[in-house]
Amino acid sequence: MKEQVIEAITSGLSGKWIHIDPKSALANLTPNNARIKTNNAAHSSWELIHHIVIWQDALIDQIKGASIDWNEIEKKDNWPTNESMQDDSNFSNLLNRFFSGMDEAQKLLKKVDFTSTYGKFPELSVIKLYLTLLQHTSYHLGQIITIRKINGDKFI
Repeated sequence: MKEQVIEAITSGLSGKWIHIDPKSALANLTPNNARIKTNNAAHSSWELIHHIVIWQDALIDQIKGASIDWNEIEKKDNWPTNESMQDDSNFSNLLNRFFSGMDEAQKLLKKVDFTSTYGKFPELSVIKLYLTLLQHTSYHLGQIITIRKINGDKFI
């Protein structure tokens, strides 16, 4: 059973059976394109990727056994500052963090105990953390794809 769970989560992290491979969704996304807010959208692609990474980091840390205060994560600045979005190298670093986190999440799959729970949130099993990671990433990648399509950005 563990092998099927690992395969299902790995497939999800790479976009198989869900939507699109995250690398394809973000292919050729430039800092300039990523800054664009479209049709009164609340966030740009850059902001959404930043938000994904903040939560991805916390979820992976929790999967590795760290004690995460989820209330603090919610209070944390989930969105980049306008100042940070002026430096193109910040975008490159952000993409690297996203892809490194996705790779790390996949590598951890083979090492974790899926029945583990954590501290004051015993309802958060490793499985639930991975499902949250998959759902959160998938949801926001869908937003990014929509923004890119509206902007006429060619990426697929």
